[in-house]
Amino acid sequence: MSYSYCSIFNLIRGILMKKKHSKKNEDYYKLDRKAIGYGILAIALIIVIAVLYSQGMFDSILPEKEDAKISDDVKIKTKLDVIPEVKLIVITADCEKCINASLAAKIIKEAPILKITDEEFIEYDSEEGKTLVAKYTITRLPAFILKGENLEFDMPTFDKKQDALVFSNTPAPYYDIESGKVKGVVDVIKVVDPDCEDCFDIEMLTTNLKAFGIVFDEEKTVAFDSQEGKEVILKYDIKSIPTVVFSGDAIEYEQISSIWDTVGSTEEDGMMVLRQVNPPYLDIDSGDVKGIVDITYLMDESCDKCYDPQMLKDMFTQQLAMKFGSENTVDISSDDGKDLIEEFEIKYVPTIIMSSDAGEYPGITGVWKQIGIVKDGKYVLTKLDVAQGVVYKDLESGDIIGLPEEENETEDAEIEEVEPVENEVEEQEEPEETTESNETA
Repeated sequence: MSYSYCSIFNLIRGILMKKKHSKKNEDYYKLDRKAIGYGILAIALIIVIAVLYSQGMFDSILPEKEDAKISDDVKIKTKLDVIPEVKLIVITADCEKCINASLAAKIIKEAPILKITDEEFIEYDSEEGKTLVAKYTITRLPAFILKGENLEFDMPTFDKKQDALVFSNTPAPYYDIESGKVKGVVDVIKVVDPDCEDCFDIEMLTTNLKAFGIVFDEEKTVAFDSQEGKEVILKYDIKSIPTVVFSGDAIEYEQISSIWDTVGSTEEDGMMVLRQVNPPYLDIDSGDVKGIVDITYLMDESCDKCYDPQMLKDMFTQQLAMKFGSENTVDISSDDGKDLIEEFEIKYVPTIIMSSDAGEYPGITGVWKQIGIVKDGKYVLTKLDVAQGVVYKDLESGDIIGLPEEENETEDAEIEEVEPVENEVEEQEEPEETTESNETA
């Protein structure tokens, strides 16, 4: 029934989502839970300005003055009677993969709190460029400098340096002046088992990372049993595949650096190896594929109003990308059903019993005790009584729990309507018998 499914769905999903957002338990295949604005085109200042403008947040950027009207649809508080007139200076480097400085400059020029009267693009290695880099202690390129009068206010992502507002904390990829190299262009080796059809598709990971602004240069896919694959596995002591080995530039991205201590390792040569891999995966030592979950549905065929536990399988598939192997349905009246009830001390049905491979999914392991038990490696859903609105059977009392009140009222009403009809039939039959008796007499 839909209401039962929704209720238990929300219960389990709520617990899983709370756990997934725990910093300690983040897993790499959920990297996309990070805010989208982190990486698109890697132009952080464009995003900040656009968001602030669209949300009317410029009130806090400029010093206060009551409702100084800038345009018909934008009002800000400022001591200034006019929008500041400034010059935009863009310091550039020869970097094809860096953020588009021209596009960034165009967006800055459209900011409603500034009036760009002039713009200039300067190469960092020119005499003028070197002077500006030294004066404003710029380390990353491209950089953006706003110069003009009346700049006594704070602007997101820009730092006040001497007589200017400077944006130089450029997101990757950027040109690092000290090393003379481009930082944030990542090489990646994908180690896979081409014959493992059930294994997680590692291409999904790199595709998601690209969507969030991470820039890749060389991408290589190697089979784990190839000569090159064996060398990579031996060199970095890889135990599970598919996995990826990033070049050190991956650490330049917050999406990766913020969780890497939890999901990966940084090697002596600077390469970054993903250790916590998404199931299903191949365990190299045993040769087994881990993360294929067998599931048993323990049912009570007499309870036609109880929730459908097969919907839980759909939920785990959608929420955790869980892969399932065999499925088995057992009724509580069968010998197998009675054995399961006794073995796992099951009080409420329908329920599910999942194999130990369910423990390969990080979203399950830390939260299952809130909704069930783990016994002999099996994951058993036992705490149906904590989910409001779920219709199930209490095996001890034999009662059906969780039926909506209106459904009970309807059933009572149907019984009341039937009884009067039977009485009327009996009353109508009695006079006919009297009439027949009179005719006989």
